[in-house]
Amino acid sequence: MPRIPALISSIAVALALLVPGGSAIAQSPSSRPTATPDLPPAGANESGRSALSGTRPDIVLVLLDDLPDLDDRVFRRLPVISRLFLDGGVRFSDFVVTFPLCCPSRASFLTGLTPLRHGVLVNDGRLFDPSVTIATELQAAGYTTLHAGKYLNLTQDLEDHRPPGWTRSLISSGGTWDYEAWLNGKPLRHGTEDEDHFTDLVTRTALDFLRRAPRDRPLFLQVTPFVPHRGENRDGIPDRYFPYPAPRHNGDPRCAGIPPWRPPSYAEADRSDKPEVVRAEAQRWEIVWKDGFPLDRLCESLLGVDEMIGALEVELAAQGRTDVLYLFTSDNGMEYGAHGRFPKFLAYAADVPFFAAWPGRLGATPRTVDALAANIDLAPTLCDLAGCVMGPFPDRPAADGISLLRLLAGEEAAPARLAVPLYGYALWGGFPSWSGVRTAAGFPGGRQLYVEWANGEKERYDLLRDPWLLENDADDPWVAPLIRQLEIAHDALFMPR
Repeated sequence: MPRIPALISSIAVALALLVPGGSAIAQSPSSRPTATPDLPPAGANESGRSALSGTRPDIVLVLLDDLPDLDDRVFRRLPVISRLFLDGGVRFSDFVVTFPLCCPSRASFLTGLTPLRHGVLVNDGRLFDPSVTIATELQAAGYTTLHAGKYLNLTQDLEDHRPPGWTRSLISSGGTWDYEAWLNGKPLRHGTEDEDHFTDLVTRTALDFLRRAPRDRPLFLQVTPFVPHRGENRDGIPDRYFPYPAPRHNGDPRCAGIPPWRPPSYAEADRSDKPEVVRAEAQRWEIVWKDGFPLDRLCESLLGVDEMIGALEVELAAQGRTDVLYLFTSDNGMEYGAHGRFPKFLAYAADVPFFAAWPGRLGATPRTVDALAANIDLAPTLCDLAGCVMGPFPDRPAADGISLLRLLAGEEAAPARLAVPLYGYALWGGFPSWSGVRTAAGFPGGRQLYVEWANGEKERYDLLRDPWLLENDADDPWVAPLIRQLEIAHDALFMPR
């Protein structure tokens, strides 16, 4: 363990980057706020702007639903995704969402704000203020902005079905068949025919939007399929675990024989170190696959996404658009049997894939960025590309995220960030809220996950030594100095201003 004087010095350095002026370090655990916490703004990337800032490329963002950060066993079965992102793109290997739940995370993607700032803490899009988003800022910067697919949960209950900032939009709460959608504000109802499969609707609409877009302006296209979220069949009967692929992809041989997902944490036998609520909930989720979680239907559902990306590539090339940045990620992860759980919501499901491919500028040599990055960074990064800045917002001057453009361009090894806040708001009776910190390699003690539960329990994992979160050592007296610095970092991020 570090010597105490060195540890104190390291904490001061860390907090200098977490809180402007370091004003939070006098807080003690007993004085932690009980009111709704607030977060200090992260500020601009202190290492300067990228040479690619303001280059204004066309941008295609593919945002999936409930895709965890698996290895490449599924992606290698998807020809376009494999070629574009695995063999020719930039992989962000330490990318997290600040709230592993659909609606809060999507709102953070749109704004660059943490959920405690944008206020969407449950799956209810009515809580979201769309007045300042990446769409409004890019549109003001001269972009044609296009959205096709899932928007926010409870989209059907929104007062305005044409959110500001989008030149054209198809929005929905998502689904597989028999769902509602709004095309440029006008309601549509789709049934149970093959062509009604949501991924195919998103593909057709996105291609139509591209063909109608003016050729003399850069465009931002956000496509958001519902897969691989578990779905419903044509009779409206939900599947407990699996998505429904487009009918043409059922049993597709390209997805045959994928080894099931069985990490070391799968159906973890000894969960005595986990919080009580996790131990109790894990007992309710029967892990029925002894060999691991099956991935064939997940793969089949993503074949439609693969075809969609390929079709967008062809259309953009036909229009002579050669400067295109493609981004690929998910709104949150899933546990898929890790620690005996299937669903999301906990810090265990914060990791998601994030890839970028920009052949016209970055070439086609694959590269990995291992710096800590988060969903709150996407909107600031895209604004950096367009020559704008996210904000001001109605109640704050700027976004919480930072631009990742210098990382993307290979101009620096890591951004000026040592920690990202994580949290989950109580969703049902008996399940307490939690808040946590994910730290970067440069943080004292290295890459760690630290979680505080509302009932007083704590978790701490050394992500370098224990990437599968098998050993919670928060109560180990040998790591008490390290826990203290994590508590300080936590208080710095969650203390009201």
